[in-house]
Amino acid sequence: MPTRRLFVELGTIAGVATLLPSELGAESRGAVAPPAGTRGRFASQLGRTFLVESGARGQVPLVLAAVCDPAVLGAPGLEGHPECFSASFLGPEKAPLRQGTYAVSNRGLGRLALFLVPTGRPRDGAQHYEAAFNCVIPA
Repeated sequence: MPTRRLFVELGTIAGVATLLPSELGAESRGAVAPPAGTRGRFASQLGRTFLVESGARGQVPLVLAAVCDPAVLGAPGLEGHPECFSASFLGPEKAPLRQGTYAVSNRGLGRLALFLVPTGRPRDGAQHYEAAFNCVIPA
């Protein structure tokens, strides 16, 4: 039997959900998370174009500039790990993408959902972005 407490909790959750933007995550619909062991796959695409679906602006081309160890490693022994790496992209300086999850297409990797973060202000005529890939470390 439903309790008053359950009713209040569900009502609160529904109320908060209505406050979220309806397009939240819309850019990444239909895309899948990258498969495990993707460092080598990304490295094989260095210098190649990735098309980012950015809603009303259409597709924004980004070029994969680097695949490397993250700036901060959380545990020793992760250097060169196939699932713990950072992918750096260069994109157009004008109208940069906001931080968020996007559907990204590449001929070699297919269609993926990536969380892209602009890194600083545009420089050298390009906006820089980073996608970080983490791995689970058994205790």
